[in-house]
Amino acid sequence: MIEERDMATALRRLAILETRPLLSTDELLEWNQLRRWVIDNNLLDEYKEQHYFSCTREVTKNGYAPKNPSSIFSRFLNLFRK
Repeated sequence: MIEERDMATALRRLAILETRPLLSTDELLEWNQLRRWVIDNNLLDEYKEQHYFSCTREVTKNGYAPKNPSSIFSRFLNLFRK
């Protein structure tokens, strides 16, 4: 059980390192070591199917904001209409 938890932690750490810029040589070495570990142990499927990636694939639909009938411009126009 502890091994699975360590493996999941290592896979998540690799995913984090691959999705952002590496800031130091230590991170570069850690990324290289983790990537080699994944490839050597044939863990690419487990790496691709982890929860971290399923969350990043979620798409949020953006739409236009509803018109606000009492916006400042509308209030300004209402002053001149009366």
